[in-house]
Amino acid sequence: MLAMLMAPRIVVAAAEGRYSTLAEALADPEGAQVLILNRVPLRTLPKEIGRLHNLRNLILNRNGMETLPDEITQLTSLRAVYIGGSPKLDFADVVAKLARLPLLAGVGLDDNQMRRVPENIGLLKECRRLGLSSNELEALPDSLRGLTQLESLDLYNNRLRGTPSVLRESHGLAKIYVRESGLGAEELARLKGVLPKVVMDESLPPEVYLALK
Repeated sequence: MLAMLMAPRIVVAAAEGRYSTLAEALADPEGAQVLILNRVPLRTLPKEIGRLHNLRNLILNRNGMETLPDEITQLTSLRAVYIGGSPKLDFADVVAKLARLPLLAGVGLDDNQMRRVPENIGLLKECRRLGLSSNELEALPDSLRGLTQLESLDLYNNRLRGTPSVLRESHGLAKIYVRESGLGAEELARLKGVLPKVVMDESLPPEVYLALK
């Protein structure tokens, strides 16, 4: 498994604990703070991932993962995790495992062909930023109300129908990304009327999950 992850990649600011291969991060298990694995074919992460106790940001983009190992729950310093482009994952299982991380403030589940948000999404009690963009969502579950700390919600590029009632009641929200979310102009206007202080932006800032350190 580790041999597969040792393909040459550019390491940015390794002195700051930022790595782009798992092998390099495991060579510095205490110093690794950011791990970005993009387009590395993986069915799962190796158990050794649990050694990165000081990891704060984990970006897993277009890896095609099928399972998330239990060892992910050992990363108790994680502030943000992005898991995109792995549509075969059981996302209820993913949420259940991520919910065991006490400091997790940012969760990205974008680009996974999800038709439904997992009903247990409310378990992510400390989540301040939730990414659900570029999926196939037509509705949002009532369990989203459980995210009482939620400040930012990414919904762009979905198929939402109507104005989700759960959003109308989410008065802690500060920003919603709504470009091509499926919500029409009339629905957005209605939502803005209910949540006048919420900024409804179209563009998502780059490396937004790395900002949660």
